[in-house]
Amino acid sequence: MQTHTPIDSSLARFVRRAYFKQLRQEWAKTTATIKRGKQRNQNFGRRLQTEKQLRECTQNFEKALGRILPISTIRLDAHSRSANVILTLSPEPVPDAVNTSSNASVTAVMLLRHSGATVRDAGVVVSGHAVDRVIQRCKMVDLPIRQVDLEAINAEFSDALPLACFACSILGNDEELGDQQAQVNILLPSANGVFLASWLPAKRKLLIKTFVDQGNLVAPQRQAVREIRSIGDGQISAHILDAVAPGWLTLERECLGPTLLSAWRNYGWRFEIDRLHPGLSDTAWQVH
Repeated sequence: MQTHTPIDSSLARFVRRAYFKQLRQEWAKTTATIKRGKQRNQNFGRRLQTEKQLRECTQNFEKALGRILPISTIRLDAHSRSANVILTLSPEPVPDAVNTSSNASVTAVMLLRHSGATVRDAGVVVSGHAVDRVIQRCKMVDLPIRQVDLEAINAEFSDALPLACFACSILGNDEELGDQQAQVNILLPSANGVFLASWLPAKRKLLIKTFVDQGNLVAPQRQAVREIRSIGDGQISAHILDAVAPGWLTLERECLGPTLLSAWRNYGWRFEIDRLHPGLSDTAWQVH
């Protein structure tokens, strides 16, 4: 099995802090841009009755968000119910102390034909530790953080966030089910590994706790990731809108939801602490 020596964890925290600071600056710029656009009567979601208006609104939002904020962009075309969903990260206030971690919430920018534009908390939290692990995998060692670094971090989250939103929707809609799944590892495959998440029943949130590089997985864990990826591949995009905007476009989730829950129960145990590669098990489950 091939393993990767991670960069120093303290350096990863410095880079993550710079990443979160950049995201907050981009959000401030985006908010100001949207405010100015609305004052100039630009289309930011007040009228989305036609496909042309939806395209125009999407272009305005994408321009306002810039290249850094969008992580996953999903297009759903159901005839007159077409929509675009942009998933981004919104960090907490960044603490002055580098050793003090902070988290980021997943924000969904929903552009819905016939309903306008809505910005909503998707119910998913990304721990600073998970971002640190991605930074270590990418071997980012230089500050100030560059555009290519920001895009590399975002790219690792791009596949996982839609699945995380869907998982949050499934667990949040059934309190008893959520309680049952609280001790189950939720596996969220990404381009170069897998994120490990858990359901927090009291907060009704999904917490993405850590990231494990593909090169540090043993064979049974790699099989688990392949199985989860095959279930969600090509299906999650169709369900993401129903997850972040319940009732807007009702889709049948009876098949996909239970199949994923069953797979997480069957394979999640392979990622318990004592099964993680040495060097990951010591801190991978700590959320600072």
